[in-house]
Amino acid sequence: MLSGSMTDPASRFRILQFAEPLRARGHEVAVRASVPSRQWKSALPDGVFRRMHSGLGAAGRLINAVWRIRDLEKFDVVMMNRDLVPEVKVRFLEPWMYSRKAKIVFDFDDAIHLGPRREKIEGILKLSQGAAAGNDTLAAFARAFQPRRCAVIPTVADTLRWVPQKERRAGPFRAGWSGSVGSFSLAAPLLKKISECLTEVDQEAEFVLVLEKDPRVNWGGRRVIYRRWTERSEVELIQDFDVGLMPLEDSPFERGKCGLKAVQYMACGIPALVSPVGVNREIVNHDKTGFHCSTFDQWRASLTWAVQNRDKLAQMGRAGRERAVKFYSVDAVLAALEDLLKTASEGGANV
Repeated sequence: MLSGSMTDPASRFRILQFAEPLRARGHEVAVRASVPSRQWKSALPDGVFRRMHSGLGAAGRLINAVWRIRDLEKFDVVMMNRDLVPEVKVRFLEPWMYSRKAKIVFDFDDAIHLGPRREKIEGILKLSQGAAAGNDTLAAFARAFQPRRCAVIPTVADTLRWVPQKERRAGPFRAGWSGSVGSFSLAAPLLKKISECLTEVDQEAEFVLVLEKDPRVNWGGRRVIYRRWTERSEVELIQDFDVGLMPLEDSPFERGKCGLKAVQYMACGIPALVSPVGVNREIVNHDKTGFHCSTFDQWRASLTWAVQNRDKLAQMGRAGRERAVKFYSVDAVLAALEDLLKTASEGGANV
């Protein structure tokens, strides 16, 4: 199993969390992560030294990729999350794997084909013996190039780790968002307006942002509470929400999102307030496990109900937890993933 790092969400929730369950089913599993990670960027200021540093990092990542696939002939199947390296012009690695008879299962959970790597991604799909797409939107794209073995494998949570708090938190109402720095940059304009809606509903309510770096925002006079994300604390931080937020613009890229935030909220027994974009509409049952909010009036109305009915949030959270365990847990999708890997390992060339 080839991942982009040991820490980014795609690697953790699409690759790493399946290694032990597959081993428990009797499979030998090797996990090899990119070094430097796919997300690595030079911290040097703009200029010639930053360009040199970035070039060295990309070269190191390429050398590491060659090392990771040095002995792939001994594996029955190779599951890789996204392309081995993100550089658009580096296109020889996957064809080299194919020329060595590697049975590739290409896994992706974002609309990465909408950017400059589209032609590269199409080429990898054509060489693969299987594809694992995070939702139906991504699967529709993949099936144009990988029609024989393409499975929808939702992005899920380990519901033995992502669990509800034993007791509901007291204190001011708390609406929260958790995600990466990159996700925050896209969601920030929507989150700002939602924070203003929350202020209108409840002046004492808290608006919490959980991410790796402090965004240092102060929206509409509201003090936004920052909580530093760590892998160790991520579950506890979400457990502390009264409701979890996942706003999205309705764009082709956002329709490719796989709703991990909503799944995490629900697994922790937290009602999810989401934009009904893409798979979010399926994950969250409106008025049962959370709310669909297409307009800011709907965000305001949903927040108003949640603030005024905190005693009913636990019931909604339990329904969300049950849905997460049933449909969006490791156990719920493990058999489908195992079947895809087995079928790909036994199949011939993708023609």
